[in-house]
Amino acid sequence: MRSAVLRTVACLGLLGLGLSAGVPGLLQPAPAAAQSALPSQVGKLSIDRMFVSEVPATKYRDPALRQTANVPADRELHIYVEPVGLATKFENGEVKAQMIIDLQLKNTAGKVIRDGKGLLKLPIAVKAQSHLPLKDIYTNIKLDPLKLAPGPYVLLVRVNDEFGRTAAEKTIGFTQTAAQGGAAPAKK
Repeated sequence: MRSAVLRTVACLGLLGLGLSAGVPGLLQPAPAAAQSALPSQVGKLSIDRMFVSEVPATKYRDPALRQTANVPADRELHIYVEPVGLATKFENGEVKAQMIIDLQLKNTAGKVIRDGKGLLKLPIAVKAQSHLPLKDIYTNIKLDPLKLAPGPYVLLVRVNDEFGRTAAEKTIGFTQTAAQGGAAPAKK
């Protein structure tokens, strides 16, 4: 019998990010008033993009990723998520943010089948000369094969911003198909 809890495989997730500055790699100091250990909210927290894939993302807006609506029961499931508007702190020469991701799997009637509250805790720390907003943040959530009965399902992903004390959520539908056997598709 499978556990009723969702879990990640192999790693806690991949996290990519960048700093918003004029030229990548060239950081200019911000005015002293902007350099503070207090949280700074860039904008309203939201999830810009989210989709299901059979292969993992390896970079922000990875052009090789292909969104899929059908996931075989014997294949890993990858969920690509781009949160925007995370609150940040500037401490000890680093821009910091922290998010906790919850995930729920529901049937189309809304019944929770599996619950992954606090599935991933992703601290972010980027060396910087000043308190610059973070950009190009993504995570790839990799799940074991779900082995559900074939049919439609809904994933709800909630990003909890620990510094901003806010949350954003988004849902996406997919169809669990019969197991296919063999190797998973290679990333192109």
